[in-house]
Amino acid sequence: MMGMASNSSRFRDLRRELNLLKRQFIPSINPTGQYSPLKLARVVAYKVLAHAEIEFYFEERVKDVALEAKRQWDNTSSNNRTLLCLLAFSVQMMEEPPMT
Repeated sequence: MMGMASNSSRFRDLRRELNLLKRQFIPSINPTGQYSPLKLARVVAYKVLAHAEIEFYFEERVKDVALEAKRQWDNTSSNNRTLLCLLAFSVQMMEEPPMT
């Protein structure tokens, strides 16, 4: 599964955005470990923005998986693990099936 995710265009976009943020916000290493307050603030900004990028990646991937499961249902009318899990954890109430 990890190999598949690493080849997806969304994952490549995530890596590109994280690398861009790193170049823009992370200072070069200071051997003394002394950084100005501005440089430390930029590191904090990187952490916040990187977290947002990662969260966006997961939200979009989940949406992709759910939509693909729905497409499969629409095309074949057969259930799949994704749809079953979404239904099991949804808060939608359903009527009990009729007694036969």
